[in-house]
Amino acid sequence: MSNSISLVEFSALAEFRYLIRVFLNRGELAARAAGLEPQQYLLMLMLRGLQAGGASTIGDLAERMQLRHNSVVELVDRLERRQLLRRERSRIDRRRGGLALDAARRQVPVAAGATAHCGASHSGAGLGPRAGRCDSFHARKCVAPRRIPGHKEPTE
Repeated sequence: MSNSISLVEFSALAEFRYLIRVFLNRGELAARAAGLEPQQYLLMLMLRGLQAGGASTIGDLAERMQLRHNSVVELVDRLERRQLLRRERSRIDRRRGGLALDAARRQVPVAAGATAHCGASHSGAGLGPRAGRCDSFHARKCVAPRRIPGHKEPTE
């Protein structure tokens, strides 16, 4: 079995990484538009998603965000000061705590297009993993980053 990778596979991985970066950039722009730092925005999105499955802890978020525990503590402290989330103590075990978005903040702003759904009809005829999904060319157009008025792109 060879560990080598073909040029076609390299090309596909490069395109995949590009689309991931575009997706992440959209989230960063949405965070800043909402007056949040990107990591704070991501933490709120993670917390909103995890709350469907029960209590969320700082450890849960640290794992999901691939950050150190103390980094997530600082993010939580900042969001708590802004009253965007709150810490809750377990009623069963007072040593354990959880996190919850403030009731008024349950509607976390989601980036326009951050879900990479462009609104076009994607009713693929086939049944495979690509059925009903954007092809590479179309995906580049539907998730392409938008320019922010007054924002200058960095030059190389």
